[in-house]
Amino acid sequence: MTRLLLIEPPFYRLYHDQNCLVRFPLGLAYLAGAVLRDTTWNVRILNADFNIRGSRAFDDAFLLHEGFANYRRLLQEEDAPIWREVADNVRTVRPTVVGISAKTQNYASALRVARIVKQCDPAIRVILGGPHPTMAGEVALDTPDIDLGVVGEGEATLVELLRCFERDAPVDEVPGLLLRREGRVIRTPSRPFLTDLDALPFPADVAEQCLLHYEHFPQMAFRYVFATRGCPYGCTFCGSASMWSRKVRFRSVENVLAELRKLQARGIRNIHFDDDTFGVKKSHLLALCRAMERELPGLRFGCETSVHLIDPENVTAMQRAGCVTLLLGIESGDDAMLKIIRKNITMQQVKAAIATLRRHGGPYLRIHAFFMVGFPDETEASMEATMRAISATDADRVILSIFTPYPGSRLFVRCQELGIIGATFDHARFNHQSPENCFTARIAPERFRQLVQHAARVAARQGRETVWRKGERLWRRIHWSLRERGFIGTIRKALQR
Repeated sequence: MTRLLLIEPPFYRLYHDQNCLVRFPLGLAYLAGAVLRDTTWNVRILNADFNIRGSRAFDDAFLLHEGFANYRRLLQEEDAPIWREVADNVRTVRPTVVGISAKTQNYASALRVARIVKQCDPAIRVILGGPHPTMAGEVALDTPDIDLGVVGEGEATLVELLRCFERDAPVDEVPGLLLRREGRVIRTPSRPFLTDLDALPFPADVAEQCLLHYEHFPQMAFRYVFATRGCPYGCTFCGSASMWSRKVRFRSVENVLAELRKLQARGIRNIHFDDDTFGVKKSHLLALCRAMERELPGLRFGCETSVHLIDPENVTAMQRAGCVTLLLGIESGDDAMLKIIRKNITMQQVKAAIATLRRHGGPYLRIHAFFMVGFPDETEASMEATMRAISATDADRVILSIFTPYPGSRLFVRCQELGIIGATFDHARFNHQSPENCFTARIAPERFRQLVQHAARVAARQGRETVWRKGERLWRRIHWSLRERGFIGTIRKALQR
């Protein structure tokens, strides 16, 4: 029997075995659905970043220090329990083909998984997909353990590839591949992006059939949904455009609702839209939110969006549809830095957007603000501006990251131009939680780490649920309730008299 095993490599578990990715990987789920629908292959999915023995909450301070040391050590320990676990699953499934999904931050782990697969059976074909080979290109195949790479969206490419394997046909004409010919890696022609996203299977529909250890996953692992693919914005640190393009493609409202109904029927009451930027087209956002309000009462959701898209009409529609968590990418508190990284927003716009969210988003809305420090052109002054912005931001939680250059992004090229990155780049050393990150040309490494530690303390203090913050949130709920009942307007009129 032809068997395909799709693997999400361990990453967070390398920091601590119970730091888990408690989710059904959407990318692998879409691939599995397409293969099951369009071929006769048997498909299994292994989320090797999930621990069936349980999970624990993430601790940012642990990740940056002891956790990072664990991560670096385990990447070198060939006989570590986590790698034996991967090998045991490969031997149990006995696949003909293995597909490994890789982001830049887990590329080193993906290489280790590829080596394990070949050690289990050298005849297994190993395919590398995901954002990293799309962004990094030919260098992603700089190992004999990976036979092929998939560039861009993988559903149609994987199906066509498996059909070639069945016929023992050459794969040179399959669009969207990286492959070796005459001792070098070449690309086949690019594959066009999918135009009909409604044709994609629903990820959760294949979970019970395909997901290894399915019975150990909580329902919350299946709550993630894509309503769109693509992001129209050009942030220079991001690789989304390489993977999905800047042209946003939309699923129909009816198609999204059909998936949400199925998730609600499973008992899932809180879903998360995984779109890079939720609500980029106003008419689609309003139609979707109004349909959710009308047809899916009781369903709650979270999403990530842009400051550009925050206006009273959008926020009110989202609130009425059940939005309770909103992630907002702010990144820097310095207007000049925001312009350099092409966020194309200002701190004045950020403050106005958050004020709009507080006024129209409902009493239960939690705002999570993303900030990032350490851009190539960062200065002490711009970092201090970011710390001031973090302190002043009316967010319920602040997520602070250290800038990491992704191969293929504009800021990776900028780091090369400044001489910060040389001819080689060790992916294992750098990710958003890495204490070794320092890619700024204007701040010395030791001083940069001091500033990062201070910024981390500021972010932790801002996001902490103190008695004051809990009281503030309670007051917001009371104020909202009074406003909805018209009491606030009555009181104002009385005072004006």
